Amino acid sequence: MTSRRGLAATAAWALAAVIVLGSCASLPSSGGVRVTGVQAAGGAEQQGIQFVPAGPGPSWTPAQIVNGFLVASASFANNHAVAREYLYSKYSPQWRPGWAATVVEQAPKINPVPVLPAHVTGGPAAAQVDLTSQHPATLQTAGKYGAGHLVVSSGSQVFHFLLIQVTGQWRIDGLYDGAKASPTLLLLTEPDFVRDYQPRNLYFIAPHSAADVLVPDPVFIPQQAGTKKSAAGLVKALLRPKAGWLLDATTTAFPAGTTLVGLQVSGIKAVIDLGGNAVKASAAQQQQMAAQLVWSLTGSSYGTPTTIRSVVLQVNHKEWRPKRGQSLQLLKDFASWVPASPASPVYFQSAGGVTAPGIRVLRTGDSAPGPVSLPRGFGGLQFSAIAVSPDSAGPPAFAGCRGKNVYVAPLLHGSRVSMQTLPATCESLSWDGRGNLWAAGRDGIWMLPGADTGDVDMVITVEDPALSPSTVTSLRVAPDGVRVAMIVQTKAGAKVMVAAISQPTARLVYLAQSDEMVTVGSDISSPVALSWWDRDHLLVLGRNNGTAQLYDVPLNGQESKPVVTPAAAMSVATSGSGLVVGTATAGHARGETGADIWTSDGLNGLWRQVAHGISPVFPG
Repeated sequence: MTSRRGLAATAAWALAAVIVLGSCASLPSSGGVRVTGVQAAGGAEQQGIQFVPAGPGPSWTPAQIVNGFLVASASFANNHAVAREYLYSKYSPQWRPGWAATVVEQAPKINPVPVLPAHVTGGPAAAQVDLTSQHPATLQTAGKYGAGHLVVSSGSQVFHFLLIQVTGQWRIDGLYDGAKASPTLLLLTEPDFVRDYQPRNLYFIAPHSAADVLVPDPVFIPQQAGTKKSAAGLVKALLRPKAGWLLDATTTAFPAGTTLVGLQVSGIKAVIDLGGNAVKASAAQQQQMAAQLVWSLTGSSYGTPTTIRSVVLQVNHKEWRPKRGQSLQLLKDFASWVPASPASPVYFQSAGGVTAPGIRVLRTGDSAPGPVSLPRGFGGLQFSAIAVSPDSAGPPAFAGCRGKNVYVAPLLHGSRVSMQTLPATCESLSWDGRGNLWAAGRDGIWMLPGADTGDVDMVITVEDPALSPSTVTSLRVAPDGVRVAMIVQTKAGAKVMVAAISQPTARLVYLAQSDEMVTVGSDISSPVALSWWDRDHLLVLGRNNGTAQLYDVPLNGQESKPVVTPAAAMSVATSGSGLVVGTATAGHARGETGADIWTSDGLNGLWRQVAHGISPVFPG
């Protein structure tokens, strides 16, 4: 057996070779949550799945050893026991992977470098194998064992494996991310990641809402971690949020310095015991802490249910109880904290040639749509975009834009129309849950605060540091009022992006203040319209060689799924349980006779033509 000093010299020589050979590794940049081709691990937590990899075979080449190690790394059993069989015995203790992983494509390029014989190295024979991956995704976790966010590299990345020959067998003696030693590196292929990791949500507080609102943040945890370790990883991520796309737009109710004293899972109940500065939390904070825990631990995410159904919150071993309430907290106790789009009436513009230009509404249970009486100040011309405010204490407000002008008025007889001129042409309108109207278009996004009252006296230009000057052709604010989904026209084509709203002052509004946005639906050809389907999914209308196609798009970067689509679909709108599409033949895109409104009760429902018209919208 060769001395450790000789092996160190060999490793140092090989590392120098890595740097000289270069391979031009490009480091990942911050970016959206996306893994091309990754699909949901559906159904239950799949704790029964057993993956048993094989150890190294006799006389395997360096490239075969690296391939075998990559496969075996997907087994978390006994601290990656099988994967460690591929490591040199003295290097194995240095390899300390946690839940953080780097996800590469199913068949990354593996390139062996010529073997260096013993008489060249002055020690054992050495070899190097380079693994190159295009746009790998890094799972960034809160601590070694915490829920993780996926961040995609902007380019290719090269990982280096250094191997030595021990008693005639090749074993790995070093892992490098580019030229940097990486003893915690855990490489997984996309199929292994899909099988081994479960999509979940962490829930954080929307700070500026009138009522308590929770906002979901998509993360992943290992299937093989088990219920208790998974719960602990989620709780730790709530206590110590990492920098990310929601950080400046949301907050956590847990005071800084809160510690996890204990966690027990008994059947479907989890008992969370917090210490440290948790004792300083106010009664309102304690309720918010309980809500975050209940939704994060018991809420179904991306179609994946959880085994935990109830939560007991303890602070220094003392159970938290709401006034006149039980210590056992259930999802129904905080159901209203995660708002959804209500099954509201659908509004649309009349199609020219069918009736006089105007707005019509189709209410639940009605056999046909009825007219909406608009104040005269709107005029009789069609709008490039329309929006109706969500339910509030007063009457809903209607907004429409033509060119650079935005018109707003409450839907009341005799109400006054307020008009504001934007710096550029308006392409899309959407309301948030606080009565603010959002407009997007060429080279800008704007907010008209308090527009639901009908008094629009201010236009705030939204600061969007993550967006270069570009045109936003479709914008929808989520029911939580924090997340915004957009179709952005860039030089590389149209992209579906999700960003977070933050508002440090009354006159300063940011989109993606953290300089991070989430790119989803990258597998969709030419997206043209979108809407929020639920808290975890968008419904996006794309065009493939001129053919319209709807897609169910997960927000955690998983693969989009096609949905049955009416022919010639031009626009889409969704509510809590149904969806509406506006269609038009090639010669009727502007609303002449031939433009129709179609409805469906769900993603797999039947489509029904209900009216002639264009640009349907639900309140919001």
